[in-house]
Amino acid sequence: MGFQFKLSGVIQCRRAKRGLVEWATLTWVDWFNNRRLLEPIGNIPPTEAEANYYSHSPESVMSA
Repeated sequence: MGFQFKLSGVIQCRRAKRGLVEWATLTWVDWFNNRRLLEPIGNIPPTEAEANYYSHSPESVMSA
């Protein structure tokens, strides 16, 4: 990636507020990776699509 995410450089605040921002970021990343529905792959979450892909793939793809 071209940039580095530095929370302390973005937000100058107390430790409690920084923790809230970190929690909000982690919540969003969890939603983005595990819960959002993608229309091009059948309105299923990316993690489910990945599991389906590897369950129907030959052994050579899984070991690579």
